[in-house]
Amino acid sequence: MLSLAWFALTWLQVPAPQSEVPQSEVPQSKVLESRPLLDAGAALRDLALDARGKRVFTLSDAGELKAWSTHDGQSAWSLEARGAWAVDAAGEGLLLTMATPSVLRVEAAAGALGATLAGPSDLLTLACAVDPHGAFAWVGVPDGLVQLAPGLEKGWSHQELDNEGVTALALDAAGAQLAVGGHDGSLRFADAHSGELDYKRVLRVTPSPVTALAFAPKLLVAANEDRSLRVLNLASGQVKLQLKQDGAPVRLLAVAAKAGWFASGDGEGNVLVWQLAQGTVLAHWSAASLGALVALAFAPDEKTLYAAAGQRVLALDLGPLK
Repeated sequence: MLSLAWFALTWLQVPAPQSEVPQSEVPQSKVLESRPLLDAGAALRDLALDARGKRVFTLSDAGELKAWSTHDGQSAWSLEARGAWAVDAAGEGLLLTMATPSVLRVEAAAGALGATLAGPSDLLTLACAVDPHGAFAWVGVPDGLVQLAPGLEKGWSHQELDNEGVTALALDAAGAQLAVGGHDGSLRFADAHSGELDYKRVLRVTPSPVTALAFAPKLLVAANEDRSLRVLNLASGQVKLQLKQDGAPVRLLAVAAKAGWFASGDGEGNVLVWQLAQGTVLAHWSAASLGALVALAFAPDEKTLYAAAGQRVLALDLGPLK
């Protein structure tokens, strides 16, 4: 077990930009048109899309994993996965991250269960990030990080971090760089394959806990409990845009890299679509009447944003933004 507490003194205080970029007036932005895609019949906790955007996979609070057509919302298969915490598409399959650090492979075409990578059973999952090819997974736990990969000696490794608990994780599109958000507001970066941390890039803009992270080309979007949103330049480590979403703290982030957008979702069901370059709000939508918003995902063609709220999945039309 490797303790990284000694390196806490390497934190860099990141200066805020000279002028804060104000949030655009939400009422003046477009209201996204939505269509109900499916009703899962139970409260949802996560969703994932396949690489072609043909299927959406939902995970319920009760641990039921289902596959649905994005064309007509018809169910293709379902299986029981009690204790599942999150679902991610990985290559041609799925990875289920469990409530204790372990992952379960699922064959996406027919819903067949595959191998399990089990980690330490005495820790709780607080965040997760999965290699897009399914080679490994990272899990945030109260005292640091757990990596799950077949090539590791025990199938897993554990390293401690002095950040009061890992509250958010994100992998870049290549699965090469891992961003780690802490309860103390810090941001760390590591090699996603080896877990080696870059001690020169330990950033803290605010002491507020990190609630969500998402990579964009050359950028990282970070949300904090204090309702702040920041777009950081990965090369310089500086804050490019400093934003704020009114209402509850942002819990969800998704990036449409080709379009140059990111979507944010808060605890009250409000979704904003932002422009990465200037930080302006392009569109908004609310799921407040449907229940808690639990997941956001852009379709591969970036023409649709899928939102899971309550027990429903809705498709938000992004065509008017093109």
